[in-house]
Amino acid sequence: MITKVYIKDNTKCPVRYLPDLPNFKNGTTYEFQPGVNIIVGENGSGKTTLLNIIRRYMMVGETECDRGIYNCNISKMYGHHNGLSNTLLDGVDVYGDYDKNIFRLCHATEKSSDETMKNFESFGATFLQMHSSTGEGVNIALNALFEYIFSSKVKLKFDYREQFRELWPSYIDYCDAHRLSKEECPDEWTLLLDEPDRNLDIQNINQVMSVLSFHKEQTQVIAVVHNPLIIYSLSQKSESPINWIELTPGYVEKVRGIVNSLIHK
Repeated sequence: MITKVYIKDNTKCPVRYLPDLPNFKNGTTYEFQPGVNIIVGENGSGKTTLLNIIRRYMMVGETECDRGIYNCNISKMYGHHNGLSNTLLDGVDVYGDYDKNIFRLCHATEKSSDETMKNFESFGATFLQMHSSTGEGVNIALNALFEYIFSSKVKLKFDYREQFRELWPSYIDYCDAHRLSKEECPDEWTLLLDEPDRNLDIQNINQVMSVLSFHKEQTQVIAVVHNPLIIYSLSQKSESPINWIELTPGYVEKVRGIVNSLIHK
């Protein structure tokens, strides 16, 4: 589970453009709750950026849907793209349970050839996504993700000390400093969803609504959502409270006002 993201020094972050975004000034804090967390805001407000910060610091794969040393491009955490030294870019504090796996929605365009060919299921899902419309591809990616999460192959625990001890000891120090105890952090693994509502028809919108509308046991969801219909529906009624993270202040209320005005015309 992720509990908090704190921007300490936005010039020391693997997301290089962070200093250019108003919502990521030094001293900014974003807090996450157990259950469903939904990030909303205007275009360019930094919704996907916030998700990417979590992904980078938790070493969730560049081309796969969970954590691991071989697919996370850890060199960016050390500023190798800027020609910097082997000093960890620790300008952002990401607090959470570093002993658990984290999963993310991975679209076909993000997968490497190695990930695509890893097994028959991965190849099949990627092939279908690449030969489908954008909305169909998102639906296929969601189904593939959930099939993986609930398969016998998945690992819910993650031993970061074993994974990184030989090559990146300073990252282990970072994890130790930001790892929360069981008393501080509920026993939940995290699911990152970047635009699961992308180009969906009404039937597939219902599927996304079912994921976002209630708190599933031992599962934290952090999702970036654009679709006004989903935002409106979730703000009106949900089986469990939703933690709204508004990168544009008052955004949920603005969506509700616009949708209400259209309904009552």
